[in-house]
Amino acid sequence: METEKDFIKREIEKLNLVLISLINKIIGSKSINIESELQDTNQTLKDQIGFTLLEISEMNNSDLILHLRKLHSTNLEKLMQLMYEIIQKSELDNSYEIYNKRKITQKAILISEFLDENSTTFSVERSNIKNALKQKI
Repeated sequence: METEKDFIKREIEKLNLVLISLINKIIGSKSINIESELQDTNQTLKDQIGFTLLEISEMNNSDLILHLRKLHSTNLEKLMQLMYEIIQKSELDNSYEIYNKRKITQKAILISEFLDENSTTFSVERSNIKNALKQKI
């Protein structure tokens, strides 16, 4: 039983590190290679959590919530932060357009609200990101 718990913890931490790496890539990307970074990000998301940013943006809210329930809250925090950083980057660099910035913003807010309802921990960072995202709609 303890081995199973350790395995789950390691998998959660591994996904968390992958998401942090993706966030850092997006933050550090230059306008020259942002499209490539987004393609890499989407492939990594597909491999790790089973869907891409486009799929997230096109998913209806109830289906997305079903998928969110399968992920640990720390991973959801990082996924929301990744989406936020991509939106921020798209506003700073108009040389590319992400799929539908409005839909991605709405889904990031949905993730934040899901975390607010289902997490026992209050996050100032999450609250700040949610407020910033709401101003973008």
